[in-house]
Amino acid sequence: MENIFAKIQYFIANKISYSDLIKKIEELETNENSDEEKSQESSVFNNLSKDDILEIYNKFDIDGDGKVEESEFSAYQENYLKDVNNIFGYMTENMSKEDFDKIFDKYQSLSNFDTEMIDQIFDCADTDSDGKITDDELNEFEKKFIGLEEAEEIEEAEEIEEAEEIEEAEETPVSTTGGSRGSVGGYSGAGNNGSIDSSNDSGTKDYSEMSLDELESAKSTAEGELNTAQSDLDAAQQEEATAQSAYDLAEGDFENKYNSMQELNQQMQEAIAEDENITQEQKEALSSIEENLNINQEAINTTKNSISEKETEISGKETEISGKETEISGKESEISAKQATISELYSQLKNVSSGSTEEERQAAIQKRQELKSQIASAEEELQTLESQKTQLKEEKSNLEIEKQALEAELSELETQKSQLESEQTEILNQKTDLLAEISKNASESTKAVIEQYQQAQNDYETAKTELKTVKETLSEAKEKTTEAESAYETKKAELDEINSLIAAKQAEKASKISDEGSVEIPDFISDSDKIKIQQLHPEMQEVMVEFFEKAKEAGLEFTLECGGQVRTLSYQEELHNSNSSRYGTPNPYGTSSFHLLGLAVDITPKGCSYEQLATIGKSVGLSWGGDWQGYKEGWHFQLDSGVKALLNDSSLSDSQKEEEIAERYPCIKTLYTSENSSYESTDFYTAKELASLGYSV
Repeated sequence: MENIFAKIQYFIANKISYSDLIKKIEELETNENSDEEKSQESSVFNNLSKDDILEIYNKFDIDGDGKVEESEFSAYQENYLKDVNNIFGYMTENMSKEDFDKIFDKYQSLSNFDTEMIDQIFDCADTDSDGKITDDELNEFEKKFIGLEEAEEIEEAEEIEEAEEIEEAEETPVSTTGGSRGSVGGYSGAGNNGSIDSSNDSGTKDYSEMSLDELESAKSTAEGELNTAQSDLDAAQQEEATAQSAYDLAEGDFENKYNSMQELNQQMQEAIAEDENITQEQKEALSSIEENLNINQEAINTTKNSISEKETEISGKETEISGKETEISGKESEISAKQATISELYSQLKNVSSGSTEEERQAAIQKRQELKSQIASAEEELQTLESQKTQLKEEKSNLEIEKQALEAELSELETQKSQLESEQTEILNQKTDLLAEISKNASESTKAVIEQYQQAQNDYETAKTELKTVKETLSEAKEKTTEAESAYETKKAELDEINSLIAAKQAEKASKISDEGSVEIPDFISDSDKIKIQQLHPEMQEVMVEFFEKAKEAGLEFTLECGGQVRTLSYQEELHNSNSSRYGTPNPYGTSSFHLLGLAVDITPKGCSYEQLATIGKSVGLSWGGDWQGYKEGWHFQLDSGVKALLNDSSLSDSQKEEEIAERYPCIKTLYTSENSSYESTDFYTAKELASLGYSV
C-alpha cells in the first residue's frame, strides 16, 4: 500500500473492527502465530504490513496518550468517512493542485488529514500526474477509493428495507436534502452554512435533552397537536351522540314492534284455541312452542335488566371520572398560571438593571434577592399543585380500572343475551313453520289473525335487525371516542411534560443569575474569557458556561478567540468582504452571522481537537461549524435553536418573524471594531434601526 490515505481506506472498506485491530496488534507484539500459520491465514489484514497496521493504529490515538480506546477508534472512523466525503465533494473536473490546496487551506484545521495526506489524496486522483484531475480520473478515483458502486448497492438495499418497514408501519417517510457527491459506507453529509435559516432538525422527541428554546418551540407544536386532538375528540363524541340517538330511536321502535307482536299473538292464540278446524295435536304443539318462547323471553328480560344495571354503574363511574377530569383540568389551569408567574418573575430577574451608582446597584441586588425568593416560593407551590394533580390522576386511573371491570361484566352479559336471542329466533322459526301448517285447515277469520301476527313478527324481526345495525354503529363510535380520548390524553401528557421541563429550566436559569446580575461564571474560567462570555446574549452566556464546565469534566480545555464573539455590522461586513476576496467566492455567512446576535463564538482548543470539543458543544445545544455542508469552520459554535423556532412559527408572517428576531436577538452597535479590539459597550440596534440599515435576519 503506497500511502496512509490508501491504507486507511482499505482498513475501513474491509470493516475491520476495534476488537480485530487489538487482536492483530497483540499478535504482532507477541508473534504468537508461526510462519506456517501466517501463510495459511486468510485475513483482511493480508494486504497490510506490520508497519502499515502500526501506522494506522497510531492515527487513531486522538488524545495522544499512547493508547487507542474503542471510542477513539469509532470517532476516528466516523470523522474520517465524513472528511473523505467532504473532500470528494470539493473535487471538480480539471481541478488543479493549486485550486485544491487553496480550498483546503482552511479545511485542514478541522479534518483528520494533514498536508501530506491532502497531497496524497490529490495524487491518488491525478493518475497521469499532469497536475489536473480530469472527469475520467475523478470517476476512477470515486470507484477506487470512495467505493461508490458498493455504497449505491448498500444504499439501495437499505432504501428497499426501509420502504418495506415504512409500508408495514403505514408511516409517511420524511424526505431529506443535501449531502456530498459521493459517500463511504452509505454516509451522506448535510448541514447549513452558518447563516440564519429555517431548516427543521428531525429526531425523536426526547424533551429532557432539549434546550429551553427548543422546549418553547416544542410546546407551541404540542399545543397545536393538543388542539387537533381536542377537535378529533369533539368530533368523535358528536358522532357517538348521533349514534346513541339513533340507537335510542331504534330501541324504542323495537319495543313497540315487540309489544304489537305480543298483542296479536294473544289474539291469534285465542282464535286458534276456538277454531274447530285445527287439530288438538297442532294446538298442543303450538302451546309447547309458546311456553318455550315465554321461558326464553323471561331469560332475555332478566339479562337485559342486568345489562341495564351494569350500564347504570358504568355511567356512574364515567360521571366520577368526568368529575376527576374537571378537578385535574382545574389543577392544570392553576399549574399553568403558576408556571406563567415563574416565567414572568424570571424575566423580571433577568432584566433588573444594575444602574450606574452604588445606591442603584445595591437596590438592584436587593430586587434580585426578592425575586429569587418569590421564584422559590412559587416553585414550592408549583410542586404542591403537581403533587395534587398526580393524586387526582391516580384516583381517576383507579376509577377507570373499576369501569373496565364493569365493562368486562357487561360484555359477558351482552354475549349471554345474544345467545338467548339466537335461541329465540330458532323457536320463532319453529313457530312460523307450525303456523303455516295450521293455516291450511284454519277458518278464514283465524287465517286473517295469523297473517296479521306474521306481519307483526316480520316487522319485529326487521326492527331487531335495524337495532343490531345501529348498535354496531354505536359501538364503533364509542371505540373511536375511546381512541380519540387516548390520543388526547397522550398529547396532554406530552404538553404537561414540556411545561414541567420549561418550569425546571427557568428555575435553573434563575438560580444561575448572581445577585450582581450576570450569569455566575466559575472561577476556573480565565478573566479574559469571563469578559467575553458576559458580552454575549444572555441565552448564550448560560450555554457557554455549561460548555466550559462539561469540557472541564471531560479533561478538555479551550479559550475564546479575541474578537470572535459579538461583532458589529461594520466588522462583519469587513470579514465578509475579506473572505470573499481571499477565497474567490462569496463567504456563505455573509451578513447573517450569529456573531451579530451574540449567539456565536470562535474557540481555540488547548491540547485537544475541534472534534472532541464539538461533541461537548453539541451536547449543550450548540451547532458546530464543522458540520456545515461545504464551507466549514471547526472553531465556530452557535446557538441557533431560538431563531429557528421563530422562523418555523407558522403563526407569524415573514415580517413578524424578522421583527421578533430583531427584537429578541438585536445586533451589538459598538462592542467590537476592527480598529479597536476591546469590548466597549453592549449598546443594541433596534428592529427599526436594523431595517433602515438594510440588514435582514
